[in-house]
Amino acid sequence: MPQKGRELPQILNESDIARLIEMPDNTTAVGPRDRASMEPLYATGLRHAEAWRLDLYDVDTAARRLIVRQGKGRKDRIVPLTESACYWLDHYLSIARPELAAGFLYQRRKKNRPQAPRRTPHPSALWLAASGRRLSYVRLAELIHDYAIQAHLKANVHTFRHACATHLLRHGASIRHIQQLLGHQNLETTEIYTHLEIEDLKTAVQKASSETSN
Repeated sequence: MPQKGRELPQILNESDIARLIEMPDNTTAVGPRDRASMEPLYATGLRHAEAWRLDLYDVDTAARRLIVRQGKGRKDRIVPLTESACYWLDHYLSIARPELAAGFLYQRRKKNRPQAPRRTPHPSALWLAASGRRLSYVRLAELIHDYAIQAHLKANVHTFRHACATHLLRHGASIRHIQQLLGHQNLETTEIYTHLEIEDLKTAVQKASSETSN
């Protein structure tokens, strides 16, 4: 069980997570990138740094899996991808990423500004900025925060990790499998989500009791 006094994370329900993931405008190159980045965050429960460090060779959509390299404790792990995550990753890799790698968006934004030397693109990074460089760690957090505001939700990168674990538990996944997926070294860390389930149950019982008494 979680340590006494430890604050439990707020969990978005499945419809709110879906609404957040669907916020990006897919008519631009950054829209599919942002959608493709949120899909595996929810599907696999990646940590912020783990998602940010992903390279092209870490993703295998044909096998529906990705490799998390040097996770917490400097351990690698393989995690499965959902069909939806694979679809959006393939869409981003085939259409949006080449445009970002070429720096088209960067060039358009700089069109009416003094010319500045363009930095060398990052050939192996999975997530690219408009400049063709690896998307920054901070920017990954900012874009999710911005979409959350647009969706009238309170969320950050770690919100997807909490939602992934909690929703899997609700759908019958074992706590051991969730531990492996999240890369927790200790089962006690994963057990916080069983406590969240108990809190949900208490809320449901209290609501039902209130409705019965009225």
